[in-house]
Amino acid sequence: MPEEDAVFAVKRDVRGRVAENVPAGRGFFRMRLLAPELAGAFRPGQFFQLRPRPVREAPFLRRPFAPSSHEPDGFSFFYAVVGKGTRLLAELPAGTAVDILAPLGNAYSRPPAGGAALLIGGGAGAPGLVPLAEQLRSGGVRTILALGARTAEAIPRHPGFASVPDRLLVATDDGGRGFRGTVLAAIRDDRDNLLRQAPRLYACGPVPMLAAAAELAAERGLACEVSLEERMACGFGACLGCVAPILDAGGGNSLRRICRDGPVFDASRVDWGALAARR
Repeated sequence: MPEEDAVFAVKRDVRGRVAENVPAGRGFFRMRLLAPELAGAFRPGQFFQLRPRPVREAPFLRRPFAPSSHEPDGFSFFYAVVGKGTRLLAELPAGTAVDILAPLGNAYSRPPAGGAALLIGGGAGAPGLVPLAEQLRSGGVRTILALGARTAEAIPRHPGFASVPDRLLVATDDGGRGFRGTVLAAIRDDRDNLLRQAPRLYACGPVPMLAAAAELAAERGLACEVSLEERMACGFGACLGCVAPILDAGGGNSLRRICRDGPVFDASRVDWGALAARR
């Protein structure tokens, strides 16, 4: 393992502190964490596990999230309030101590400089694509970010959506902002032919969106990486609680741990039918 890669493979369990925890769109919050030991410790695609201290309501397992921006003294992330655990997170005031286990999982691959990439995001997964867009642009890769949501209000409010990529494409189901329809329909309909401009795809969001991105990439013979989301307990492969069916060379599939073997996978190797049936 190269020395640079080894740095991002070392897990650290550190005590951080909430610096800010504010609404950031319909059903979304943005939390900024002070954790100097983890500043710059993530590659795009990797994630961390978070648990407040002390735990006031049990059981409260760590929750997995991906950084959406990096600061000299820590990082920020977005999350959707969908259950008891995230509702408790939304109530945490500034100054709350939190346990952070990071960095976890693998990272997106980096294409050679001079190319282009299309990043496809939906829901709470979309903000985690901003650090990837920053990395690609700094490496000389033209980046196009395509966002999908049900309504304009359901798009997380991340300033990097507009400022980081070379181009932003937005689609909403109700047509309240951008293209009316799904983000994959917007990509197929785009008059500038995004897929010819950007032969490499990255996607993070709901499984139906990821499956549609994988299907589109297969149709056009394009490389595509997806980040799978799943409920997790340990976050590093010990509990076998977060698995996905991944195709092997013989056409069968085996269950791989999303937290350890992923969360980033080659889209062509995911058994999308079997994955959908598990949910």
